[in-house]
Amino acid sequence: MSPSEEKAVKTNCPPEEPDVFDLYLNPRRQQAAREGRPFEVDFEITTQCFGACKICHTHSFPDNYRSLPLEKILEVIDQLVELQISQVWWEGGDPLIHPGIFEAVRYAASKGLKNAIFTSGLPLTKRMCQRILDDFSRKEINLIGVHIDALDPEVYNRLHWDPKGLEKKVKGYQTLMEVGYPADRILPCLTMTAPALEVIEETLDWYIDEMGAKFVEMTVFKPHGFGAQNRELEPTLSGLRHAFEYRAKKLGNPAWLRMGTTECSSIRCQTNFYVAADGAVKLCPCIPPELFPLGNVHQETLPEIFRRHGPQITMNDLKIQGPCGECENNADGVCRGCRAAAYHYTGDFEASDPKCWLNPAAKETYLR
Repeated sequence: MSPSEEKAVKTNCPPEEPDVFDLYLNPRRQQAAREGRPFEVDFEITTQCFGACKICHTHSFPDNYRSLPLEKILEVIDQLVELQISQVWWEGGDPLIHPGIFEAVRYAASKGLKNAIFTSGLPLTKRMCQRILDDFSRKEINLIGVHIDALDPEVYNRLHWDPKGLEKKVKGYQTLMEVGYPADRILPCLTMTAPALEVIEETLDWYIDEMGAKFVEMTVFKPHGFGAQNRELEPTLSGLRHAFEYRAKKLGNPAWLRMGTTECSSIRCQTNFYVAADGAVKLCPCIPPELFPLGNVHQETLPEIFRRHGPQITMNDLKIQGPCGECENNADGVCRGCRAAAYHYTGDFEASDPKCWLNPAAKETYLR
C-alpha cells in the first residue's frame, strides 16, 4: 500500500494522487523485482538526433546513425508481450525522428503496453505536438520526456555543439503545452554535469514553477559515449548533493534523497533492460554491451535471451560491496547505488556508488 493509500485509510478520505516517488516503487514493479522478471524496456529505435549533446551516450553523429526497421520493432513488441512487459520507454537518439514511431506506439498500445517517448525537444513543431496530443487522447501515449540541460545560453553552449538548439527546445516544450498536452504528463530530463550544476536552481525553478512539471529526472554524467571525450564535465560530489537536495525541497518530498543518484530506484534497474538501435540487448544505456554480452534481437528472440541471461539482465546476481551494500536504503529495495557509475568511475561494477553523497568513501571528483 502506498503512503497516499495508507493516509486515505487512516483519515477515511479519498486517496490523494500518488507522488511520483510512489509510482517508481509501485506494487506491480516490486512484485516483478521479487519474481526476477522485467517490467519495462528502454527501446532505442534510432540513434539519429540533432541535439548535438557533448554527453550523448549513443555517439549520435551523422556518420554513425543506426535505426531499427519498423518490421523488426513490431516483432520485438510481440516478444515484449510474451515477456509480460508492462511499458515501453521509446528512446534514441530522438525517437520522434524515426518514421515508424507512431505506428510502433499504436501497435504497442493495442497490445496493452503503456508508452512514454523521450525527445530532445527539437522535433516538437506544432503539427508534431498536435499528433502527440491526439495519441495521448486515445491513451496510446502516456508520457513525453523532454531533454533540456540548462536554460542559461552560456551554460547550454558548453554542453552542446549547436548553440541554436536551446531556443528550439524551449519553443517545442512550450508548443506542446499550448496545444493542450497536460503539463504533469511531461517529464523534463537533464544530465548532471559540472556546467549544469552551476545553474541547477534556475533550471529546476523554471521546470517546476513555470512549466508545471510534477517531477524532473536528473541523470548523473558518466564518461561514456561522447562523455568519454569530455571528462571535464564530471560533476562534483558536493554539487550533486546540493542539486538533489534542492529538487527534493522543490518537490516537497525528502524521500527522493533516499534514491541517491540512482534516480528512479534500484527496483527500476532490476526490472528494466535496454534494446539498442543495433539490436543489442543491454542492462542499461550506459553499460557497454561488451561488459555483459547478452544477445541481439537480430539473431534471437528476447524470450530466448532471457532464458539464458535472466538473472544477469535483472541484476539479481550482484553482490554490492561497501557502504552501498550496507545502506538502509538498500535493505528496503529503494537504492543500492548506480551500477553504471560504479563501473565508469571505479572500474568495479559491484562497488559502492562513487557519485552518491551517502557513500562516505566517495571522492569529490574522479576524472579531474
